[in-house]
Amino acid sequence: MGTYFNGFMFMRLVFFLTWFLLLLSNSFSSLQPLCHEDESSALMQFKHRFVINKFVSSYPFAYPKVASWKNNSDCCSWDGVECSEDTGHVVSLDLSSSCLYGSINSNSSLFHLVHLRRLNLADNHFNYSQIPFRVAHLSRLEYLNLSLSKFSGTEQDLITGHLPAFNSSSPLKVLGLGGTSFSGELPASIGNLNSLHALDLRDCRFSGSIPNSLANLTQLIFLDLSRNSGNMLQGSLPVLPPSIQSLEVWDNAFTGKISPWVCNLTSLVELDLSYNRLSGTLHPCLGNFSRSLKVLSLKSNNFHGIIPKGWAKGGNLQQWNSMRTYDAKKLTYLLVGVNDNGWNDSFDYLVTITNKGKEQEYEKILDVLTVIDFSCNRFRGEIPKAVGNLTELHLFDFSNNGLTGHIPSSLGNLKNLEAMDLAQNKLVERYHRNWCS
Repeated sequence: MGTYFNGFMFMRLVFFLTWFLLLLSNSFSSLQPLCHEDESSALMQFKHRFVINKFVSSYPFAYPKVASWKNNSDCCSWDGVECSEDTGHVVSLDLSSSCLYGSINSNSSLFHLVHLRRLNLADNHFNYSQIPFRVAHLSRLEYLNLSLSKFSGTEQDLITGHLPAFNSSSPLKVLGLGGTSFSGELPASIGNLNSLHALDLRDCRFSGSIPNSLANLTQLIFLDLSRNSGNMLQGSLPVLPPSIQSLEVWDNAFTGKISPWVCNLTSLVELDLSYNRLSGTLHPCLGNFSRSLKVLSLKSNNFHGIIPKGWAKGGNLQQWNSMRTYDAKKLTYLLVGVNDNGWNDSFDYLVTITNKGKEQEYEKILDVLTVIDFSCNRFRGEIPKAVGNLTELHLFDFSNNGLTGHIPSSLGNLKNLEAMDLAQNKLVERYHRNWCS
């Protein structure tokens, strides 16, 4: 009897607590402030400035988020809108890939949303309008993404777009402008963004040299200046703060040597300098990045000299130029390419890999290599017989070097080989019967 009574009382207690928590939850939700009327009106005005065109957004799952916006409803519940739970002010607006077509100017109602901390308008079509200078006046903005949004400049250069000047009090942490039509030189004021962590300026039309003020961005982690139209970014590589972890400046017109300042970038995880006009020898300090560096791409420059042998011990190096590997235990794909430079030494094909604190020496080159492209360099000597042990090799390109001697018969062991190019060397050709097997 006592057990039954205790069980009954327990069930009543559970029911009471559940009812109380639901009541409390409803009370709090009713106390949560609704969207402010002036901000709701500003959003509706912004919506009506655009037409919906499903072809202007490249993202395959793009859809018009503003279609859910209705008058006389709480804008905090609208798609893409986020409000502060404390004040009800709109703090985040994400209309990325929303099929919006139209223009934005400085009179846009968007700038009435003065409490915005995040603004994402990426992957829309703003009809090549200039980015309004008032975007820099959104003093609380921490995240701004306008990538792939047809801002600034036209194909006929009827409009020239420039970045607005930012002041040093801006809390901006992420600035994404990749794939826009911004042109001209990067303003020195970009160095005022002291809180910036990520700066994406790839696929734009910037020209000239990089301002030294980038060195002031002491919290910068990610910088992408790659593929500016017409290779218009030029001069020396920018001096960057030690905080940088990812630097991509490929497909520009940077010249000169890699400055010793790169030795201070001890946190580097990714470094891509390919397709520029850089020259000189590689600084030995690059070999000290083996514990952090995972991606290194230097192809299609004018480097010369000896490849630092210390790189062979690159503990975490996952991609070298186009070298890719994932976890030594699950290694399935590896691609090596140091082509189009001026290396003039023999290649050190003895590799030591450190895994879980244990060093293991792989004789000659790893047998998991699938592609080797050392074309257009100045390698000399003979092709090592050990290449025949690379049983997973699909492509082997040593063309346009200074190789001599016989082509080793061991290449006949490469049963998976689909293409081999040894042209423009000084090799002695010799037919081997096992090549046809």
